[in-house]
Amino acid sequence: MLKNKKYDYVILGGGCAGLSLAYHLNLSKKLSNKTLCIVEKRKSYSRDKTWSFWNFENHLFNDCVVKSWNDFYLKCDNKKVRVNCSKYPYQSINSNLFYEKILSSLKINPNIFFTEYSDKIDLKSGIVFNSIPKKNKKSIFYQHFYGVEIEIENDYFEPKQFCLMDFSHPKHGVHFFYILPYSSKKALIETTWISKNKSHKKNEYLNEIETYLNNKLNIYKYNVCYEEIGSLPLSHFNHKKNSNEILIGSAANLTRKSTGYTFSNIQSHSKFITKNIADILSFPEFKLHKKYSFYDDILFKVIENYPSKMPEIFTSLFSKNTSSALKFLSNKSNLVNDFKVIKNLPKRYFLKALLI
Repeated sequence: MLKNKKYDYVILGGGCAGLSLAYHLNLSKKLSNKTLCIVEKRKSYSRDKTWSFWNFENHLFNDCVVKSWNDFYLKCDNKKVRVNCSKYPYQSINSNLFYEKILSSLKINPNIFFTEYSDKIDLKSGIVFNSIPKKNKKSIFYQHFYGVEIEIENDYFEPKQFCLMDFSHPKHGVHFFYILPYSSKKALIETTWISKNKSHKKNEYLNEIETYLNNKLNIYKYNVCYEEIGSLPLSHFNHKKNSNEILIGSAANLTRKSTGYTFSNIQSHSKFITKNIADILSFPEFKLHKKYSFYDDILFKVIENYPSKMPEIFTSLFSKNTSSALKFLSNKSNLVNDFKVIKNLPKRYFLKALLI
């Protein structure tokens, strides 16, 4: 019987978390005399996601950023809240550029290997970094979305500001549109839901996009350059791990439950692992502060009981103290920031949620 192959490090899952960690390790020369195997089922990579975030610290993927914005707005009925975020610009990363950058770098190192099958690897030796979350059986909320990147003939979009949430197309439940304008003629338009349903049928998303473009933006003629669809579980996982296993990405609960933002947390975790790789199994786990889970759980109670009030709640979040709001949403807030954010919000819904 052939023995399974042994490596110093194994990464289960070659998505954002797995590739980010591999890139950090390789760039820091941690793989010059160590072997790494990345287990990923896909045979090839192509653009499949758009990762966006408010940039609070330096990251290694500035050359993958397709657009950066210093201003955004939220829209609800006839109310429009404008927010300046020039201190922490909102950046959008093209996943294809990300994949190409990392893979071209990793393939140069003869100590890095790729395989589609984990059953050919000895997972009991070395250190295993697992980015594959277990299925969560409890009732949870999902952020599910469908987006199209469109191109039009005439100038229409304002490329210097993006739309974080447009609630002006009323639907039952928590539903909004998200617009990232890359130029005056090209933009990513997403229909986004927060609900206990994991997804909708694609034709339902298409109808929502079509209706929004026609009735709200007065756009009738356009070419679709790209489309993406996704469903993010807005909950954390109870994952039992082996003694030689480190959880990364969503499996490590690095997705912020209230927003779905994960990319920046992945980069911070990758830096942490790389810095402490020699003793990483003995280090305390890298975690988001537990206060954010507490805050987010209260928000979900409000969503469940007062879904029609979410446009009011989200627009009030940015009514003032916007720097604190951005820090809060990006897991960078202190207690003073938290207090300012809470002060912005309509208290009655949250107080009622606490008593439920």
